[in-house]
Amino acid sequence: MIKKIAILCAGLLCFVGNLYAVTDGNMAKLTQDAMEILESNRCLVCHAIDGKKKVGPSYFGVYGKKIKVKEGGVEKEVLVDDRYLKDAIIEPNKEILVGYPANMMKSYKDILTPEEISTLIEYFKILK
Repeated sequence: MIKKIAILCAGLLCFVGNLYAVTDGNMAKLTQDAMEILESNRCLVCHAIDGKKKVGPSYFGVYGKKIKVKEGGVEKEVLVDDRYLKDAIIEPNKEILVGYPANMMKSYKDILTPEEISTLIEYFKILK
């Protein structure tokens, strides 16, 4: 019984903590930091944040979706998660999104810091 209460309380704290994070300006800070990275690296020239298709795919609503990619000429389905997004940023030709040509995007491995990549991934998670 005590274990069940502890689990319930931990879940409630996580829920309250997430609400607090959203209301205390962290969401605004994340958006601001991500937009600075996207704008300074000209990402928004090819990618949209509102679901519109451009030269590259939109970031809107992509996190958590299954998409079709080609890797080594073989088509497969992958989940857009942290791993996929990190690879797409640092190795953009590893898994090519079906419907887009290869070699359109350069690697940002030596341009973005690991912290900037993490910021972008966290931002993509909230774009819905």
